[in-house]
Formats: sequence, C-alpha cells, structure tokens
Amino acid sequence: MLTTVIVIILLLSSFLSKVLIWRLKKPDNDYKFALVLFNSVFIIFLILNLFIKINIHYPDWIHIFLLYYLCIFAYLIAYTSIEGESPSIIIAAEVFNSKKKGIDILEIENQITNETFIYPRIESLIQNNLVSENNNKLRVSKKGNYTIKIMKLIKLYLGGETKTS
Repeated sequence: MLTTVIVIILLLSSFLSKVLIWRLKKPDNDYKFALVLFNSVFIIFLILNLFIKINIHYPDWIHIFLLYYLCIFAYLIAYTSIEGESPSIIIAAEVFNSKKKGIDILEIENQITNETFIYPRIESLIQNNLVSENNNKLRVSKKGNYTIKIMKLIKLYLGGETKTS
C-alpha cells in the first residue's frame, strides 16, 4: 500500500511540475526535458528519503522504481502519439462540433492535407533525430532504428503485428 501511495505522489509531483513549467515556457525538446524532469523528481525523492527516513524495504524500492518508470514511459509514449494533430482526432472533433447536422465528408477530406499532417510529422522526426534528410530522401537514423526496434518489441509483447514486422 505504501509503495502505491509513494508512486502516486511521485507521478502527481512529476505531472504537476511538467504542467507548471510548460505553462511558463515550453522547452525546445519536450522529450528530453520531460525525461530530465521525471528523473529529477525521482532523485529528489531519494534525497528526501535520506532525511525523512521512510521505512521502505529493498523489494519495495524495486517496486517503486519499476512502477514509476513504467508509468512515465507509458505517458511518454502516449504523449508522442497525440503530440501532433491526429487525423482521427480532427475528424472526431469536427463531427462532434457539427452536432446533429453532420459534416460533409468532402469538407473533412479538404482539411486533411500534407501541409497539415505529413510535413509537420516529418519535421518532428528530423528534429528528434529519428530520421535524416539528404537529397530530398528520408533515412532512418541510429536513434530511429533503435526506437523502431523498441516499438516492435512492445507491439510484439502486446500481441499485435507491426508494419515493420
């Protein structure tokens, strides 16, 4: 029970810190800053524990560490998937906003353009060093290759096929 409470407090502290900092100034690289922030919250907790001396046994430390970082990585994966404007979310929002009158499919098709969805995603991939552009061709980087392998492993673990399988 104590383990769960500690992880919840750590997660709340992390997310609140992230929201406050993002409200003041959004960092250039969201992912690196989020990872540094989430690690900092955990390290601060470890340092505070030296002074407060909460009686936590060694197996509980492992549970706290694993649960906290699993939640953080799940959050980061979810954050990256909704970071850009998703066509599905745009369509659902437009249908919702149209209320009972509905929305013409052609109108939705006109909103989903390369400029709106494809080019910003390519720029994001280049900025995050997942792909590189050379002579108007995209190539996967070492970091991108590693990321795809991790995503394939997660997808395999969850029992699904991937486009890169």
